[in-house]
Order: sequence, then structure tokens, then C-alpha cells
Amino acid sequence: MSNLSNEKKPILLVMAAGMGSRYGGIKQIDPITDNGCVLLDFGIYDALKANFGKIVFVIRRDIEKDFRERLFDRIARNADAEYVFQEKTGFIPSSYLTYAEGRTKPWGTIQCVLSASKLLDTKFATLNSDDFYGRSAYELITGHFSKSNENALVGYYLKNTLSDNGTVTRGVCKTDGDYLTALEETYKIIRRNSAVVDAVTESGENIELTGEETASMNFFGFNTDALGHMENYWSEFLSQHAADPKAECLLPNFVGKMLKDGTGRVRVLNTNESWFGMTYPSDKAKVHDEINKLISNGVYPKELWRK
Repeated sequence: MSNLSNEKKPILLVMAAGMGSRYGGIKQIDPITDNGCVLLDFGIYDALKANFGKIVFVIRRDIEKDFRERLFDRIARNADAEYVFQEKTGFIPSSYLTYAEGRTKPWGTIQCVLSASKLLDTKFATLNSDDFYGRSAYELITGHFSKSNENALVGYYLKNTLSDNGTVTRGVCKTDGDYLTALEETYKIIRRNSAVVDAVTESGENIELTGEETASMNFFGFNTDALGHMENYWSEFLSQHAADPKAECLLPNFVGKMLKDGTGRVRVLNTNESWFGMTYPSDKAKVHDEINKLISNGVYPKELWRK
């Protein structure tokens, strides 16, 4: 049994290298408060409150200047923080470089994590840069890591992760007790009414869900052994899909394969938190309102950081 007081605190890995195609801009660093805070400011504040020790960002090289000005420099004044780049040629063997150089779409979240692997020397958690997870989600991960070395997933009720402004993609989970047994990336999820959610499976099948299913929002907790399994999965992915310019190597699919192969277990940490995020331009107004409510209710101070 491990104890966070006797070892390094876990690292928070923020995946902020996405293209933002549906949002139409650099949503990771789009201000959503009057004093210029972005959505990530509040997640990082929650993470530090929950006993994460270091913040590592993975970004695109072309947004570095704006990223530093709008977020990173103030975070680095208040926390142990670093950033690395996700490059389209990163972790690509020479035999696949021709395919990499012709891509415009990122390779996906597995390459994103591997881009930061040299900094991940202890347990770490991954999350999306454009999602609000709720403080208890961060506390669930660090609480779990304080007593266990097992991989983990913060599980949300699917109905609490839907957008009012369009479809979303989520990993839909199957569980046995407290443990994940399967995870399938599921697309075009949208609420039809209070009891029916429409979605499309990875194979293209149209399905109906109830909204009570457990959903993944890419908030995983991994031990360092998982990095070796990710490298193997990445190699397999390249051998099968490198020539497809739209193929992406994704964390949910890796976790599903890990479960199928028996190379790791994943404990599900359930939360009643409700998601909101910056998927579509029309989401920004809701995010602004929700954050202001939390500030008014005293969850966050008006000024998160020292200058």
C-alpha cells in the first residue's frame, strides 16, 4: 500500500494539443471570465487543491506564444509546471515518417501522452483541456493513488456529459463491481428525450442508450507501468494504420485493449459531477455562466492566482 506523503505526488497531464475543429479556434486558451481566465485555470486550481504535485501540458508548437501569455506563465508562477510539444513526427520510426509528414490531423491521445513520457516518473492522470471535471473528480484520483497502485478511471453518468449544442464522443464503459471490463469509444451521442440517448458505435452501428451508462471523459489515472504498454500499443497502431491520414491512436481504445489482453486492471471511481466544456462556440456562454455561479457560491475565489 502506497502513501502520497512518502512518495512523489501524482502528476496531472493536460492534453491540450487538439485542433478544435468543431469549436473553430484555440479553445484551450479562450478566456471565459472577465479577468482573462480560461477553463483550464479552474481545473488546475482544483488539481492543486486535490494534492497533485506537478502539471504537465502537451501542446502544439504553433500555439506556444499564446499559450504562455494566456495561461502557462501564470500557472508556472503558482505551481510546478512544464510543457512539451506533440509533433506529428514525434515517436514515429523512420519507416513511417513519410506518412507523418503528410498528416494534418493529430495522431491522437496515445501519442500525446508519449510525448510527455520523459516527465512522467510517477503516477499520473490524464485529462482533456477543454472539459470541466469538478473538484471531486481530482480528489477521487489522488485519494485512490494514496492507497493503491492500480490504474483508475473517473466514471461519469453519461447523461451528465452531454452537450446542449451538438453531438459528443464518449467512451462508454462496462463494469464488474468496481472494475472496468470494457470501454468502447462511442460517437455522435445526443439526447433524444429524457430517457433515450442516440449514439453510433465505432463500427458504425446506430444504438440507443439510456443516459445512465458510465462514461469516460479521458480522466484516467495510470501507474508508470502503463507507459510501456502504451508504447507497444502505439507500435501496433502504426503498423496497421500509419497510412490512414485520419486514423488516431486513442486512450479509450488502448484501455479497452489492455483489459482484453489482461495487461492491467482499471478501477472505476464514480462521480455525480456534471460536465461542461468548450466543444462548440455556443458552449462558451454556458461555461461562462457556470463558472460565475461557482465563483458566486464560493467554490472558487474571484482571483485564482497570485500575479
